[in-house]
Amino acid sequence: MISTKEIIAKRFRQIVEEICNAPENEYRIENLAKRAGVSKYHFHRLFALFYGVNIYEYVILKRLGIASVRLKNSDENITDIAFSSGYSSSQSFAKAFKNYFAQSPSEFRKAPNLQKYLMLNKKINLVENLSMSDAKMPNVEIIIFNETNIAGLRHRGSPNALYETIEKFIAWRIKNHLPPKKYATFNIFHNPLEKSEYDFEVGCEYNENIKLDDSFAKTTIPCLKCASMTYVGDPDDIGIPATQLYKWVVDNGYEPTDYPLFCNRLSFPPFVEPNEAKTIIYLPIK
Repeated sequence: MISTKEIIAKRFRQIVEEICNAPENEYRIENLAKRAGVSKYHFHRLFALFYGVNIYEYVILKRLGIASVRLKNSDENITDIAFSSGYSSSQSFAKAFKNYFAQSPSEFRKAPNLQKYLMLNKKINLVENLSMSDAKMPNVEIIIFNETNIAGLRHRGSPNALYETIEKFIAWRIKNHLPPKKYATFNIFHNPLEKSEYDFEVGCEYNENIKLDDSFAKTTIPCLKCASMTYVGDPDDIGIPATQLYKWVVDNGYEPTDYPLFCNRLSFPPFVEPNEAKTIIYLPIK
């Protein structure tokens, strides 16, 4: 028989999914509690018990997450971003944004506080990973990844300088005439979770005419047996599908190898909207 906890958890998952898809909507505790089948007096505590944050914090995090991506990846008017993110005025948006990021939206657009941004996404991912843990898994395939040579940059150290590394890579790529449509883009996640020792590699396929600037290097991704899945969504939210992929691998009796998780960015901002970006994620297995 299905337990009461499982019934409530399923209803909460539906609520999380709805907020995830439309955080700009207005949500009233009375209505959400009724849909969850619990008293409005206990809804907050139960939500926090399941997900580690309260419902209001999750809504705010989702709104600020979407707004920060748009500030980062577009020249869209800040007032328009505020209204479409669910705020009644640009002033209320600016106040909420500064309370979290310690930056105004315009300051963030010029030089984003990456540490705060990564922490925000970590909190969002925690809620959505927990919510999706019992949900239907995406399609996963076991494939042989063919050896691929890439050239690019490896970022080691604080995540605060990561965007400088990415911008440097993009400038080098443009200078060497390596457009994304012709030369595939790869990321290798050597150690992306430690704040002080962030280790992330960004690179692309290349031709024989490239010139390697200082700190650029050639890397070979070897021939590997991998569990792979295609993820469509914001590239900064890759932690959610990556966690699902790890879960699928363990649940199906496979074991990861020593080679790190990596991905092929098929499309990404600013060429497409963040929620339309497409990524193939590879987890090497034995």
